[in-house]
Amino acid sequence: MGVMGGGGAESFMGRRRKGWEDLLSRLTVYLAIAFMITSISLAILRR
Repeated sequence: MGVMGGGGAESFMGRRRKGWEDLLSRLTVYLAIAFMITSISLAILRR
């Protein structure tokens, strides 16, 4: 849930993200999603 609220705080404070920050933010989200998918897949395969 912290992922959803993190961007809102920056927008609220009036701070705009630069290119690197935006790239790293998106990369973090995609890696977290990939980690969750692989973890669930491995748990299912282990059964």
